[in-house]
Amino acid sequence: MSQRYQVQGKIGQGGLGEVYLAKDTQLDRDVALKRVKVPEGGNLEAMSADLIREAKTLSALQHPNIVTVYDVGKDENGPFVVLELLKGETLDAVIERGGMTLDDFKQVVMQTLEGLLAAQAVGLVHRDLKPGNLMVIWLASGKFQIKILDFGLAKFGLKARPQTEDQGGGIFGSIFFMAPEQFERFPLDARTDMYSLGCIYYQILTTKHPFDGETGAEVMASHLQHHVKPLKQVRGDLPDWLCHWVMWLISREMDDRPSDARIALEYFTAQQHGLKGVPPPPTAGSGTSGRLGAPRPVYRPGAVGATTGPIAGNASQAIQAQGTMAAARSSTPVVEKIVKPKSNKGLWIGLSVLIAALAGGIAYLFLAPQPPVAETVTTSPPPPVTPPPPAPKESPPTPPEVAPKPTVQTPPEPQKPKPKPAVVVAPKPTPAPAPAVAPSSAGKALLDGLLGSDLAGVVAKLPPVEKARIPLLASALASASPAERTRLHRIIGSEQLMNSSQLLRADLNHASADVREAALKAVSAFFPKTSVADDLLKCAQAGELDNALAAYGFLTSRFGTKVEDRVALLKKAQPLATSPASKNSLIQAVSTIAHPSAKVLAKELQAPAAEQMVTAAIAKIKVASPGADLLLPASEAYIMGPLLGAPTLDPATNSIVGWTSPENFVGWDVEFKAQREVRIRLSLTNTAKETASYRLIVGKPSLPLIVPQSPSDTQPVSTEDVSITVTPGIYRFVIAPANLPPGQSLMQLRGAILLKQ
Repeated sequence: MSQRYQVQGKIGQGGLGEVYLAKDTQLDRDVALKRVKVPEGGNLEAMSADLIREAKTLSALQHPNIVTVYDVGKDENGPFVVLELLKGETLDAVIERGGMTLDDFKQVVMQTLEGLLAAQAVGLVHRDLKPGNLMVIWLASGKFQIKILDFGLAKFGLKARPQTEDQGGGIFGSIFFMAPEQFERFPLDARTDMYSLGCIYYQILTTKHPFDGETGAEVMASHLQHHVKPLKQVRGDLPDWLCHWVMWLISREMDDRPSDARIALEYFTAQQHGLKGVPPPPTAGSGTSGRLGAPRPVYRPGAVGATTGPIAGNASQAIQAQGTMAAARSSTPVVEKIVKPKSNKGLWIGLSVLIAALAGGIAYLFLAPQPPVAETVTTSPPPPVTPPPPAPKESPPTPPEVAPKPTVQTPPEPQKPKPKPAVVVAPKPTPAPAPAVAPSSAGKALLDGLLGSDLAGVVAKLPPVEKARIPLLASALASASPAERTRLHRIIGSEQLMNSSQLLRADLNHASADVREAALKAVSAFFPKTSVADDLLKCAQAGELDNALAAYGFLTSRFGTKVEDRVALLKKAQPLATSPASKNSLIQAVSTIAHPSAKVLAKELQAPAAEQMVTAAIAKIKVASPGADLLLPASEAYIMGPLLGAPTLDPATNSIVGWTSPENFVGWDVEFKAQREVRIRLSLTNTAKETASYRLIVGKPSLPLIVPQSPSDTQPVSTEDVSITVTPGIYRFVIAPANLPPGQSLMQLRGAILLKQ
């Protein structure tokens, strides 16, 4: 340690460092000394250079609402930063004592936004704003001063950057105040901090978190599904403009929030002074409803509990999916989903005109080679000071989902070996065949209807023939903004509006980066197909590396193939995995595969934790003998897919329950030594009123089957035997929803039996 600073004791620690009380012997004052942790295998010199550069930038701010940086240095123990020592209390301690007065709240808003405005002016994003990082300094006058602490997670630069992760891939930051894009590991910018501040302001005014839950998984699901009660309903005494303003900050989609602190502060200040003619913030309901705001997939080997981060290096994770995923349980408190109301006025007239206009061209569209979608997408920064009109005080209820139609899973096509596996920069992306449809008023009307409050009604009136639907949906996509494209793609996939993925593929290959990113966010809503997997690799080469390979890893996990075929699919992507995030996506996917070749790939990816997981998975392989029945109990099943709506194991009944998401599936790894016919039978209970069906996948066959009824939840029934022929190899025996009525569990699965020959 430098002779100038004498450490007197530790006063705190965080994800990236530890803070000590120290004495500055030169100036004879107490200071806070923060020492940065260097992760295992990290580059000390590079970290030191980054720290010094960032600390110098922060010290140059000298803003009264940002903690002051005095000095930065390095000694035998690594780099350190010297900060002013603040004597006060964190904002969370103030909130715990009760809600603030409106005047005090306004002071908090002004001071925090002023501080962030200064930071954003130099391209700084905090990434970890929460009450614990806002210090309240009580002044002699009785007033207070807010200081923003801990820019340890901040990154400099005017371009959006991915979420910072720890050594184990877990996300840092407090889960109650994290924006959806942080869970989804999408690039972050100033709008991410606006969301976190909105969560803080909501808590100050209500003493409650806007997005809450009993477990980390529930809180994450609440953010991703935008389950939040409008502030006006909780605090009816507050001014309408203030409630709408706070809800503006916590909009689900980044594009629906103020673009930075200046925009938010300008509106807030104008309202404070009663200025006229100031445009109101967008509706608080501009975020998506639960079905449309699907989270990025989370791989969860094992039946109970898992982490939400990729598996690399240290196995410890910052955020754990603790126990069961209760966001889908009936015991979860009902909270309102904020849905932006859409008017259907003129929808049916416009739709009829569009159908008539396109009817004559449908034959041409599908009998001749198709040009790419003719649409113009302008990439621009987030909207400035002129947001759309305010939302009504009450949003309409979220419409029921339309149950997806069964589809047959297409196995991956065998790939021709390439002479050189090296990474080759792809030429300009070639769009998948799609109708050449330009934006139109009818397309916009259809878009508004599909994104509005009567989704079921709009879907019911679409043409029943897919070929007639495609040009209509293409016109709606051509009229959509990037955020709306994501929501529309998710509707197309989750509602099974098309059996093909033609429109999704066209957007994955689009020349616009905004359109490609919008499509990537919706991939998890579609059933896996080889064509989509190939297009994801093209998309990665076209510049969407991290997000494309994350989607690719999830998609390949759902292919109904032998497990070694899944390894081959991941090896195709291996040369592209040149960034930490893209490499983690492959590690995450390979760690769930029970095959020796998966262990080899994990070793090549330098992921010892993944190697251990593959070894554990191999040990769980069940061997099917022709002369004996093979029991596959629920307690030994893998549960795969997103956390939201995922089934969990009920220890009381040893059943897989709470299966409400069509994107989740369960399975067991089974090895067959010889070619044989396999008879399969499930044991389950099901007392639901509406008929649901499931898909049974062993190798290439994908068989949609009806879930039978049982007399009660305690009296299991068996399905009729299904026969499938298999060849020698290890298979992931998969059960996935084929038709799942909204709000209903698929079944309570007790297990499966492979009957002897």
